Amino acid sequence: RNEARAASLLNHPNCVRVYDFGQTPDGRPYFVMELLTGQDLEAVLAHEPLQPVTRVLDISLQILSALEEAHGLDVVHRDLKPANVFVLPQRGGGDLVKVVDFGLAKLRSGMSTPGGLVFGTPEYITPEQATAKETDQRTDLYACGVMLFEMVSGRLPFLAKDARELLEKHVFEEPPKLGDINADRSIF
Repeated sequence: RNEARAASLLNHPNCVRVYDFGQTPDGRPYFVMELLTGQDLEAVLAHEPLQPVTRVLDISLQILSALEEAHGLDVVHRDLKPANVFVLPQRGGGDLVKVVDFGLAKLRSGMSTPGGLVFGTPEYITPEQATAKETDQRTDLYACGVMLFEMVSGRLPFLAKDARELLEKHVFEEPPKLGDINADRSIF
């Protein structure tokens, strides 16, 4: 219900459209959203980890445009990652990007995070999320920055053997410099 309610507030070309939501007579929640034909950014990066810079910029700007809409309505996604960014190829070339899966979204006016619980995906999580502190719009911007780093460098900024170590790196370490990972793209 939370995902459907948050997503139904959004009316933007870069946000998945939710047309209806509710509950079946036997009590199961449902929602009806637009059909997307393409693949998520995670699959795009698995096939081609280093994206052309023009495509990286286009995808990033569309994600940021979706976030501007969501944040303007006090909706914070809180689990932004490549698997939640859908890339639809356009007939005339280029991509249409849709941010999907507002399952962990927080409506600032109506919800709070239970104390002590960590929400999000460790690779894209903010230091605040990793330490179970209050989150806001900057949570999504941080995750977008991690995805930008990943698309430009071909890898995540922090690598670890398990989720706990990854969370600690987000909290206590500076991300590596792009030039140390991929000198060819260090001008970015």
